[in-house]
Amino acid sequence: MRSGSRWSIAVVAMLVSLSIALPVETQGPRPQPTQGDVQATIAEGIERRRSAYIPLPNDQPVTRGAAGTLETEPQPNATPDDYGADLVLALRSLEQYWSEALPKLFERQYRPAPRLYQYVPSQRDNGLPCGKTVPGPRNAIYCPANDTIQWDGNFLFGLYKEFGDFSPALVVAHEWGHAVQQRLGLISNAAYSIQIELQADCLAGAWTRHAEVVHKILEPGDVDEGIRTLFEVRDRVGTPWFDPSAHGTGQQRIQSFNNGYYAQSGARGCVN
Repeated sequence: MRSGSRWSIAVVAMLVSLSIALPVETQGPRPQPTQGDVQATIAEGIERRRSAYIPLPNDQPVTRGAAGTLETEPQPNATPDDYGADLVLALRSLEQYWSEALPKLFERQYRPAPRLYQYVPSQRDNGLPCGKTVPGPRNAIYCPANDTIQWDGNFLFGLYKEFGDFSPALVVAHEWGHAVQQRLGLISNAAYSIQIELQADCLAGAWTRHAEVVHKILEPGDVDEGIRTLFEVRDRVGTPWFDPSAHGTGQQRIQSFNNGYYAQSGARGCVN
């Protein structure tokens, strides 16, 4: 992928959490931000250690351009602006894909889109409260109660520099998969959390294929970055299937991702 740099994963616990209390926002009309506005918000959060809601830009459909694909190699010297440019590209692609796929494939309403929040861990801020806990450092979560995806900006920026630009993209895509599950009523029906986690990997795989073939924002090697990322964040050997924090072995996670990536019916193949 290239919009400025790259992506990869090392997710410590992409857990489906419950409940969240969001601060009250100022009322009144606001102009819809552009891609450049959102890129700046993401980058400034890293540079100034500032947590912030990340609005979705109101731009034209995602297309490949001068800053419109993802590269394939790590960039240890990448800047927060590089990270912001690539992450907003993925956010735009995810938003466009699911806003079209949910009604088309599942006949379900998508709107409103999940809210996005990048936090920078400190003594005073470890993410928005989610039930009785907060996400904390080195984490990314989806909170169903208030439909919010949160991620540690420093953590994703570190993955970006170490593994490549598709790593943070896949972390967020996994959490976006949970938002889709919530809209389909799948989260409360699962017997074990690992079933939800592996299905989210599958949904992320379906989006990846669309981003590659339709949006054309991936380059050769990006999918391999995703595979390496999933293996990196696998469960430790011996983790029981019924462990509430289980996400799956490396083989299970990669297989679930591939199921979505190669499904002829796209995301529908993850739910059948």
